[in-house]
Amino acid sequence: MVLRVLFLTGFLLFAWLAFRRRHRIRAVLWGVFGIWLARYFQPVSDWLQTLGEDSLAEAQRFALSEAWFFLKTLSATLVPMHWDRVLVLVAVAAAATAAVAWGLPWLAARAGLRISARWAARGLAWLGVLCIAIPLGREVAEVAPQFRSNSDIYASARKNFSNETQRITLTGKGVPGMRVVVYIGESTTSAHWDLYGYPLSTTPQLRAFSREHRGLLKFEHVVSTQTLTSQSLLEALSIGLPGGSDYVPITERPRVSLVEVLKQLHIPTFLMSTQGNSGVWNLASSIIFSAVDSKTYASATSALGQSAAQGEESRVWDDVFFSDALQRFKAFHPQGRAVAFLHSYAGHGVYADHIPPEARRTGDTFLDEVSPSLIYGEGLAQAAGEAGMADGMQARIKTLLDGVKGGAAKPRHVIAEYDDAMRYIDGNLARLFRQAASDEAPTVVLYFSDHGESPETGLGHDSSRFQHEMTRVPFLMYFNDAAQQADPALYSAFREASGRASTLAQVPATIFTLLGYRVQGSLHDYRGMGLDPEESLVPIVVRKLVDGMVYVRAHGLGREQRPDARDLTDPATNLWLNSRSRSGGGQASALCYGEANTWAKATRGANVADCLAARLVMDGTSLDLAPRNKDASGWALNALAGMASSHRLPVWLDAGALPSEALCTRLGEWLSARADAQPGGGEGAPHPLSVMLALAPGAGEVFPAPCAALRGQGVDIFAHVPPSMVGNADEAGAWSNSLAAAGWPAHYVVPREPGAAWLGALLAHPGAQWALAEVSVDALPWRAAASAPPPAFVLVNTAWDPNSRH
Repeated sequence: MVLRVLFLTGFLLFAWLAFRRRHRIRAVLWGVFGIWLARYFQPVSDWLQTLGEDSLAEAQRFALSEAWFFLKTLSATLVPMHWDRVLVLVAVAAAATAAVAWGLPWLAARAGLRISARWAARGLAWLGVLCIAIPLGREVAEVAPQFRSNSDIYASARKNFSNETQRITLTGKGVPGMRVVVYIGESTTSAHWDLYGYPLSTTPQLRAFSREHRGLLKFEHVVSTQTLTSQSLLEALSIGLPGGSDYVPITERPRVSLVEVLKQLHIPTFLMSTQGNSGVWNLASSIIFSAVDSKTYASATSALGQSAAQGEESRVWDDVFFSDALQRFKAFHPQGRAVAFLHSYAGHGVYADHIPPEARRTGDTFLDEVSPSLIYGEGLAQAAGEAGMADGMQARIKTLLDGVKGGAAKPRHVIAEYDDAMRYIDGNLARLFRQAASDEAPTVVLYFSDHGESPETGLGHDSSRFQHEMTRVPFLMYFNDAAQQADPALYSAFREASGRASTLAQVPATIFTLLGYRVQGSLHDYRGMGLDPEESLVPIVVRKLVDGMVYVRAHGLGREQRPDARDLTDPATNLWLNSRSRSGGGQASALCYGEANTWAKATRGANVADCLAARLVMDGTSLDLAPRNKDASGWALNALAGMASSHRLPVWLDAGALPSEALCTRLGEWLSARADAQPGGGEGAPHPLSVMLALAPGAGEVFPAPCAALRGQGVDIFAHVPPSMVGNADEAGAWSNSLAAAGWPAHYVVPREPGAAWLGALLAHPGAQWALAEVSVDALPWRAAASAPPPAFVLVNTAWDPNSRH
């Protein structure tokens, strides 16, 4: 507050000086400009504190289109101070200005000092400069140590990656003739692939290919180690050496390039790339790929992509550039073991700019037909701090509605543009897989993206504003028939491992395992994706900030306490880690993502939780999710159902005090007609939807026949326990007995954590189950009392989600 007051006081002093000179328009401009800047002072300050060395490195040698995309994402973060706080700030700063403008001359007169009006004005002007400069100087002083020049970053990384390959030991004889193709994507999150459960059709060709070819393996739980290309690929394409630490930036760790180790084995390497070929953006090109035997770039630019050097008419699109990649690879090395790297660019923002015009607006209009609040929610303002809801929503709409290239008259949601890019990538990948399928040589194709993306928040993949989906990436492994026959045990091992969690730090070991080698003597002697214990997974998004190192956990259920780095695992990732532990027996209860009442929030929830939850509202005969949107009645409920069923997740629908019989009747009708409401018009009928319906039965209410009929449609009925009853075992037992006598199932929703004895009284009937209504994500992993049965479901409070709708 002090710095903001000081900052605004400086501008008001200049406004006062202009007013004294009768420059009233100039005075107004100084005042208005100062107030406008002061509204943004705190969010800018908070954002600067999150910038690390990785973020500042990306501020060098950028393409203008990339800079514009990044600047647009800032409007979702730099939400100005709300006007009620601005009025307080202006009042305090005005009082300070008055005290200075009138108080200093008065003190000078009392002291007998005779100062001319001219020198007094100069003194106030210099004081105004100091008032503005001190807060700005403080911010710059804190951030400046993190900034290093392009050449310094490159020199540091090059030094740490210039280690002798002999320090790594490789055992094994190798698989004769095995060829590995590594296709590296850009800014692609698995959360937007229907191959991974997304309800809109974004990967139709890959789905068709997977039905035709059993050799395509989909790895389910894969995260990148960073959200920026250089840092992510430096780790994904190198091997750590003993003595290094996982808790410092990748450029400061002793590493050996994957390509250098391949050269030691006399395995030829081949590269084709539509990315830039040097610079801080592209350290993988200048460090990892520098020793590749054959390199072809679509552009000579060192900027992030091609856009800095080429117009749309002369761009070489990914599908054209990689159309004959396997033929070129085969011509480069006709027989024997070899590794090819294909590095693409489609998927990066601005999403429509990096796919050809004919690939834009190829999807359905499901997301274009409703209010942005149903898609993105209204939570960014609260997440940003001090701003009010109206300001946040205005910033969100400006950020998340983009005009589409090609003369489209109607603006399109950024999520829809991103999904267009996913469909384009789908076609490119399917084409490559089909070419590999027809190859007689044993060939394995790996696909992964350098990092994910967060189109839901409009933040792209900015590590300083981390969201879980920025690291969730697809990972595909395709064995053609010859590769399956060359080493059937290897294919079976990876097929079995595809459901286990992995990070891109295991990519080098995966490549060597495919070639028939085992890495030993490294910092982590990994075997490959899904083949290593989860507790061996390294931390991700390790960053150096002003106040030290920070990171996000890739395994473990509770926040860690380390002397050398701070655990900044975000709530969504924390929930995901706890949800994953259920498969290992660590968490018996299904974790439900609370209030998943927007498309973006349901997308995130479906990728981190075991079920999706929302509150029901009923207007006449119409059902929807709370809060009701009168302009798109029923849209949110249909969207939630589509998201849950495509991910094979149950849904927790809380009907609260709605009349049970009418509600069950309408829900039964909706479930029967649900096939017509499948979002996106996906192939075939929607998957069966499993529903947990929470009702609040009245005293003596007989279990309604329509509710009993719902059980034949995959609905489990739970009854809300009155909050006043929790803790009174006798009252709870009598209440559950009365419900059982009225025909209600022995399923209960408990509003807060109960004691074991109380639960025993409540769950006295055969087949009794209970669910816990609300738990903070910080309370995970949640455990029931030792002598109590665990709840079937635990509803996790997600008020922290930036895409919430209230």
